[in-house]
Amino acid sequence: MAKHHWRMSFRRWLNDDLQIQLRKIRDLLASFAVNSERDSPRWRWESTGLFSVKSNYEHLCSNEYGTHYNLIWKAKLPLKIKIWLWLIEHNAILTKDNLAKKNWTGNMQCTFCNNPESIDHLFFECVTAKYIWSLVAFVLGASHRPTSFGQFWQWILGLLPHRNQFHMVGLAAICWAIWTSRNKSCFEQKIINSPTEILCSASFFLKYWAGLQMGQNKDELELGAAALLKTALHFHAQAHGDGARLVLLR
Repeated sequence: MAKHHWRMSFRRWLNDDLQIQLRKIRDLLASFAVNSERDSPRWRWESTGLFSVKSNYEHLCSNEYGTHYNLIWKAKLPLKIKIWLWLIEHNAILTKDNLAKKNWTGNMQCTFCNNPESIDHLFFECVTAKYIWSLVAFVLGASHRPTSFGQFWQWILGLLPHRNQFHMVGLAAICWAIWTSRNKSCFEQKIINSPTEILCSASFFLKYWAGLQMGQNKDELELGAAALLKTALHFHAQAHGDGARLVLLR
């Protein structure tokens, strides 16, 4: 079989940048053999070259290249929470900055402070979120708190290296408690008097979702929920006025 070569010519002069691009294109084309055989379709994600629903499904799932997609779907959490976490990974929950992208013209301020609301701000950067994560860090014996979703995974892996099954559950409980409290404030005009209320909600979610665990995992998650509640109430009792935000780790 004769192998044909790619021949390309241009009517106009190519500057240096275009010459570089042309060389890259030629390098790519060089890997393709052109011959006189008749073209035939081949399914690249199956060794046989034939299409299958299974290989198509696996390929579509592999496109979810975010580090934590598998953790979301494998976590023992209600499906509603899994979908919500997946939306967070895609920056798709309806925080005020995302609503503004859809031409919403309401108040852009965070429910808990005066800064613009975004996913990162609401769950980690807001002073209320900082207090919440500081108490979570205190319960786990950490000297610092996570400041973003990306940092959370390194942080929690260092603290609980042999409890991977709890990482997503704990994150979900904290963030879902913040989100539901935010929504009650926005849509029901409920005043959140203290971050302690949110921590109590997080403790409740942890205890409730412990019912999805088995054996020792269930017991450990219930103990964690109780420790979080006890710590939240302890610091709340020590606080005066707005002092509930005194415990802020870096």
